[in-house]
Amino acid sequence: MAKKKQNAEPMEEELIPKDEGGGIVNAIWRFFSSMKLGIFLLIIIAVVSIVGTLMEPDPNTGEYMYYRTVWFRFLLFMLTMNLFICSVARFKGLLKAMEPPKTDFNEGFVKKLKYAATAKIKSTVSGAENTLESALKGHGYRVNSKRVDEKVFIAADKGRFGVWGSFISHIAFIVIVIGAIIGNLYGFNGFINALEGETFNLGDVQGIKNVDPSDYFDVRVDDFRVEMRPNGMPKDYFSDLTVIDDGDEVLKKTIEVNDPLKYKGIVFYQSSYGQVTDISGTFKTKSGETQEISTYEGGVVALPGTGFSLKVAKFIPDYDPQYGTESKSPNPNNPAVVYAIFQGQQSVAMDVAKLNTPVEVAGGTLEFTKYAVREYTGLQVKKDPGVPVVWLGCGLLVFGVTLSFVIQQRKIWAVISDEAGKAIVDIGGMTLKNKLAFEREFNRIVGTVKENK
Repeated sequence: MAKKKQNAEPMEEELIPKDEGGGIVNAIWRFFSSMKLGIFLLIIIAVVSIVGTLMEPDPNTGEYMYYRTVWFRFLLFMLTMNLFICSVARFKGLLKAMEPPKTDFNEGFVKKLKYAATAKIKSTVSGAENTLESALKGHGYRVNSKRVDEKVFIAADKGRFGVWGSFISHIAFIVIVIGAIIGNLYGFNGFINALEGETFNLGDVQGIKNVDPSDYFDVRVDDFRVEMRPNGMPKDYFSDLTVIDDGDEVLKKTIEVNDPLKYKGIVFYQSSYGQVTDISGTFKTKSGETQEISTYEGGVVALPGTGFSLKVAKFIPDYDPQYGTESKSPNPNNPAVVYAIFQGQQSVAMDVAKLNTPVEVAGGTLEFTKYAVREYTGLQVKKDPGVPVVWLGCGLLVFGVTLSFVIQQRKIWAVISDEAGKAIVDIGGMTLKNKLAFEREFNRIVGTVKENK
């Protein structure tokens, strides 16, 4: 019984590494190179990623800290190792696929292929060989042939570069992960709320790291504005920023959502906005001494000479006792302040005071006299040196996927022999993708050979 001797040039499915024996090293290698492990990790990461989107983001940075946990990074590490080892294990087979098609096979192998045909034509073996080679080359095949004992063995292939698609896609994912690691190790993701007219230093950004203090610069918020929809909902919001470096105004830009300011590798994104109310007034002590006080909504200020402190808990534009501490309307018809008195860390009193209405607190007289509403812009501030690497990985991923789908590897084998002065052509082929198109092409090639009857 003749053995089925496969060609040495593998199809894509034959590039999967085989079990090569025991030992702890080989066991670890087989574990990480397992396709089942890769599929399992992809499913797990997909599920936990969906769950992660349901979590609340960090209120300061807007980040989903869920994805920065050790166990999530461990899953990514395992998937990266799986892809890397799979890629290494397949590399030798990919190089072999680039070699000329092998002719060491027999008629039994050809006849057992899914796509197979036999043609008996009035021609010499050499004539049939020329006809078949011409047909194969006409369809873009690379042809290799040899003559053994009055028989001609022909092996042909095309689309061999398509097998590199999955390899490049695996490498692309690894490059993307490396880019993310670079950004995590050498970048930062911070946040700051900056008032209109305020100038802040890069060092004031919450969460800043991996930046030399000598490279800090200032940013001034020249203006902030909101564009509203007809229904009163915000449509877009803008911040006019000026970068001041070493005392010089070096850059001005109006930023909005998805249109950030970039300077020295630091990116300022428009993230949020809000309002803060400045509150001022007077406090008159028992001795009759009057002191000016100034703070803001949420701020704390000491009441001079008392040992007490004042916290402005909330500003109410239109106070009505029936509405409690909620404003009756957004209009400043009856401004009031919700305040609390603290002795150390202990709250000792809490009440509401209308503007220009004195109240007795902490042994003195408190009167809120003025307020001013200022808008602030919420800026997400990022440095990510890994972005170019991530973009490189994305480009490789697109290239690899395109290569896999556009170029399909196809292989055809044939044995031509002589029988009573006629040429017998046994021809067969195989492919792993787009089999319907290959079948039509295979039939056209066979038809070309049969036309020489």
